[in-house]
Amino acid sequence: MIVVIVSDSHGKAERMDEILKRYPKADYYIHCGDFLLNQKDYPQFQIVRGNNDEINSFPEQLVLEIGKYRLLILHGHQYPSAKRDRQLIKLAKSLNVDVVCFGHTHVPRKEYLDSVLLLNPGALWRCNSRNGPSYAVLEVGDHLCAKICYFNESR
Repeated sequence: MIVVIVSDSHGKAERMDEILKRYPKADYYIHCGDFLLNQKDYPQFQIVRGNNDEINSFPEQLVLEIGKYRLLILHGHQYPSAKRDRQLIKLAKSLNVDVVCFGHTHVPRKEYLDSVLLLNPGALWRCNSRNGPSYAVLEVGDHLCAKICYFNESR
């Protein structure tokens, strides 16, 4: 299964549209907050609330079961940067999840800590990476395979 994960679009519909164009047949689409668009325009996305989302209908976090894996989706602003990793791992362990998908930092990241995959797709807008706007693709099968992708790269 293919899971496309984005974050921090901050109202940039053209980037969201490009994601759907690049991955029209993904099995799941996840947005890790700071969406700032009309949810009705992107019904295929599971969306959590970011610190800039005024729409209170988005949940603070979601746990999705995809194949044999459990994913926790949240924005990440709830945790101060100095303690974020430790707190995310603690939360992941308490919820028995394998992957934590989060945004907020605008910096892409893919790292295993204490057997939990911390996956930050970066940002669709104002990315704090020299490679520009980014997103993540997670292949879920017998194993997990995560990749950070950039808009300036060909798929």
